[in-house]
Amino acid sequence: MSWFFDLLTAAVYSLLIQNIIFNSGLALSETVRTARRPKFFLMYGVSVLYFSLTTSLICSLINLIPAVKSLSMIWHMAIFAVILAIVTFATSVFAIVVLKANKKFMNSLGMCAINSLVLAIPIINSRSALSVASSVGSAIGAALAFVLALLFVNSAMRKIASNKDIPKSFRGLPAVFVYMALLALAFNCLSGQESFI
Repeated sequence: MSWFFDLLTAAVYSLLIQNIIFNSGLALSETVRTARRPKFFLMYGVSVLYFSLTTSLICSLINLIPAVKSLSMIWHMAIFAVILAIVTFATSVFAIVVLKANKKFMNSLGMCAINSLVLAIPIINSRSALSVASSVGSAIGAALAFVLALLFVNSAMRKIASNKDIPKSFRGLPAVFVYMALLALAFNCLSGQESFI
């Protein structure tokens, strides 16, 4: 039963306290790009969750092998990238053959697979020496944090678009980046870690 609490603790930590998206700036451009298309939130969020969860689980299990565990971080990154490529290829074949996915879905699936969050989570888990259950929880929490970030940014974009008090030079994307910078500072304060600045 302790594996469940490890999973839950890592998920909550990754989601609420150590929000990887805002704290490190990972997946920033993906967040803005996806937030512009709210009808893709669910599909994109589920796909990012699937890729980060699958990759984290496989990478954590492979990291249990002593020969792999003793390798340098460069080798870990290479192995994790190969695992992500294999998972992406297998998922793409399944989506095309079984689900008869169209080109638009396959393009979105590819964008989710190369989301910087997907590969960052196994690397962070490996560097933190998390257990398999904690790695899974971290992947779930990070993916949920990504969806939360999408909702925050989408909400900001709608409010900024309707606000006529913002100077013309700051309307649109510049105002969104200022908003995201303020959110990043807020999440960084919640994390209790030293700032990168």
